[in-house]
Amino acid sequence: MHPQQASDPPLCRGMLQGRAITWVDSGPREGPCVVMVHGLPGSHRDFRWLAPPLERAGLRVIRLDMPGFGGTEPISPRLSALAEHVLDRLDHLEIERAVLVGHSLGGPQALIAASRDRDRVRGLALISSVGLRPHRGFRAMRGLPPAVNRGLRAPILRRPLMRIVAAGFRRAGFPARTSDRDIRRSLEVVAAVDFRLIENAVAALLAPTLLVNCDDDPLVEPAIGLELGRACPSGPRLRFDDGGHNPQKSQACEIAEVLEPWVRECLLAGDDRPRPVCK
Repeated sequence: MHPQQASDPPLCRGMLQGRAITWVDSGPREGPCVVMVHGLPGSHRDFRWLAPPLERAGLRVIRLDMPGFGGTEPISPRLSALAEHVLDRLDHLEIERAVLVGHSLGGPQALIAASRDRDRVRGLALISSVGLRPHRGFRAMRGLPPAVNRGLRAPILRRPLMRIVAAGFRRAGFPARTSDRDIRRSLEVVAAVDFRLIENAVAALLAPTLLVNCDDDPLVEPAIGLELGRACPSGPRLRFDDGGHNPQKSQACEIAEVLEPWVRECLLAGDDRPRPVCK
C-alpha cells in the first residue's frame, strides 16, 4: 500500500560544476539522511510515495533529478560518470553520511557510488535494480539503443523514428506523458551500460544492502534480483508477489517499515525515534 498523500515539496535548484541541477529535500534537516536515485526515464517524483512515511519518522529524504532529467543538465551517460555525479551531489549538499536508494537503472548508479565512497555511504537500498547481467527488458532491446541514437541524430529520421520508439516505451509500461527528451536520454544511458563495471562495484562493496523485488516485475525478472542479492553484502531482502517494477509506489508503506529502522541501524545505531506510520 502507499500513503493517502504523496510528498511533493518545492523543487530546489542549484549549480554544480557549471551545470544546473534540481532535487527535492524533505523531512527534518538534522535527521538521518537517505538520498534517492531514480531510474529511466524518471525523476525525483518516482519516490513521492515512499518519502511520506520516512519523513514522518524523522528521516531527511533527498530525491535527486539525475543528469538529463528534470532540471538537471546532462553529462556523460556512462555509469561511472553518473556514479561520480551522485557523490558530487553529496559534496554539494554537505552530506557527511547517508544511505543511498536506487531504483531500476538508478540502482547501478547508487551501487557504484557506494563502492567508491565507503566512509560516507553507510548503506545501499536497491529497488527493482538492474543486476549483474542483462534483464528481460534490456534483452528485449537486442542492442537497439546505439542504432536508434544514431537515427535520432539524423533530421530526416528523427520525427518518425521517435514516434516508433515512444510507442515501444508505452508498450513497456512507461507513461504516455514521457517526453521525447527523457526517452532520448534513457536510450543514451542504456546504450552505455557496462555490466562488468557493475560486477566490479559489487565485488568492492562494503556497505550493507537492502534489496526489494517483485515476482511480477515485467522488466527485471526475479532471478536477476536473487543473483544480485547473493552477490551483495548482507541486509534485508524484501520480495513481493506483486508490485510490478515500481514497488516504491505500490508497496511504499511495506518498504518504509523495513527501510526506516534499517537506515537508523546503518547511520545512527541505538537511536530509538518513532517508526514510520502510513495513514
